[in-house]
Amino acid sequence: MKSGLFRVNIGIALSSIAGQLLRTILTIIIIAIGITALVGILTSITAMKEAINSNFTNMGANTFAIANREATIRIGHNGKRPKEYKNVTYDEALAFSQQYSFPAIVSITNVASGIATLKYADQKNRSQYTGRWHQ
Repeated sequence: MKSGLFRVNIGIALSSIAGQLLRTILTIIIIAIGITALVGILTSITAMKEAINSNFTNMGANTFAIANREATIRIGHNGKRPKEYKNVTYDEALAFSQQYSFPAIVSITNVASGIATLKYADQKNRSQYTGRWHQ
């Protein structure tokens, strides 16, 4: 009895599909386009994440710098200067490096001009060095 009822239901379903053929085809196409778009979007998001992670790894994503000014170049902007923050002192940098216990090498860097005078305690050193001083 169940077998006969199942065949009748299948017959009714197939006749409904045949009677509404255009609607059936359009529904199948819409579902196929939706699934394809979803797979494409998820694939592109994964590819972008991998590309960004790869680029950050190549740049040294395990390093960061703390600076007291914006890292942008301004041209024009009605004479407005970049926003500057107070200088990071050596003691603050040292406290930062000691506060966090992570397996890393901490360095303190300062960008100096060519005519800068380097001072430590009561000693001075006039230098023409234009690179970076490392502590």
